[in-house]
Amino acid sequence: MRWDKNIWHTLIGSREEFSGSERTFHMVCLAATLAMILGTTQNIILGLDELVYTMAAVFVLLFFCYILSRVYRKFIAGWGIFVSFCVVILGINYYFNAGIDGPTLITTFIILIFFFAISPVKLAWGFSLLMISLFGVIIYCDFHGLGPNVIPYEAEADKYIDIYFSYTWTLLIVLAIFYRIRSDMKTQNDTLRSQKEALEKSQDELEASNQELNRLFSIISHDIRNPLISIEGYLEVLEKDDLDPADDERMRGELLNLTKSSSSMLDHLLTWSKGQIHGHRFCSKHVQIDEEFEGTLALIEDLSKKKGVVFESDIPDDQQVICDPDLMVIVVRNLLHNALKFTSEGNSIGITSVVQDDHWIMTMYDQGQGMSQEKQDSLFTLKAKSTFGTNNEKGIGLGLILVKEFIDQHNGSISCQSKIGEGTTFIVTIPQKEE
Repeated sequence: MRWDKNIWHTLIGSREEFSGSERTFHMVCLAATLAMILGTTQNIILGLDELVYTMAAVFVLLFFCYILSRVYRKFIAGWGIFVSFCVVILGINYYFNAGIDGPTLITTFIILIFFFAISPVKLAWGFSLLMISLFGVIIYCDFHGLGPNVIPYEAEADKYIDIYFSYTWTLLIVLAIFYRIRSDMKTQNDTLRSQKEALEKSQDELEASNQELNRLFSIISHDIRNPLISIEGYLEVLEKDDLDPADDERMRGELLNLTKSSSSMLDHLLTWSKGQIHGHRFCSKHVQIDEEFEGTLALIEDLSKKKGVVFESDIPDDQQVICDPDLMVIVVRNLLHNALKFTSEGNSIGITSVVQDDHWIMTMYDQGQGMSQEKQDSLFTLKAKSTFGTNNEKGIGLGLILVKEFIDQHNGSISCQSKIGEGTTFIVTIPQKEE
């Protein structure tokens, strides 16, 4: 049995463990036990010794029913015993407590309403029929003089005191329990409402994600199919026609660009899809930046020379940072490839790296085409539209999505500053506090 912090919920059971009927039954048992204590005290004051012993016995039986359902999880058995003894106690109360002139009819009516509210659905009507029959038997017995012949009150006023207090404490307990039932229902409704809102939000997010994925696959099918068709066409021309050296060199260069572009798109797609399925493995450690980025920067420098773009690198020797080097190499490679892609011959691209105030700050810049604010707002999402570079280089936008995901894994941030015709600057910030 799991004990909650809240004493009340510990006594009646949690919603995860028990149904609403079971929790209500536990409340009834506890309330009825309290009622027996109050009734016993009342009857001691009024000198009704027979009822004192009877209520003491009922107190024990009520607590037994509670334990049977709450601890041993035998709700139906506990409920059946409880109902049976309620019927018995009403009969005893009728016979020893002034018959129809006492509080029996009021108590019977309240218990009828009360038990109808908490009974299991399959048993509620049967119980109600039992209580109505008992009510009829009491009226029949009293009408035909089969009830008690002795009024157990020493004074006439005691009868009215007994009826008043029996009615009052029974009604107060019923009201308290119904208040708890309404409170629980409100809590359950609030929980259901929150779950519904969360579900609707998840559905909206899923629909948006599906739309983005559909768009992505459409882009992939278009942007990978088209280069393959072009490659096929070029190869057919090379096979059938004799080209002059200039055209042959031009077509071979275009074939190389198309192949590299398709290879890059597939590389990004495979990296992204692998991360979506298995997650990217994150391994942060102390690394020396110039050594980790050496191969990537050498490749970018070589590509820049071929395109006639100046590549500038300002990374201090022996600079130590904390990061996942495999992920950050992909980040740097993607951002510098994009910088080179949109920068024309004669202009420059570059990278700087500094560590200050427990943060590693990398800046990658270019003197390229620049971007509109609308395009900047859609960066790092599948909504970003693919754009041709200055040499007709093509991508599908997954590179920047990978960049954002990898930076997020470092609890870092990336920002973009760009103006059309002036170029673009990406600033990557990675915290350097060890966790």
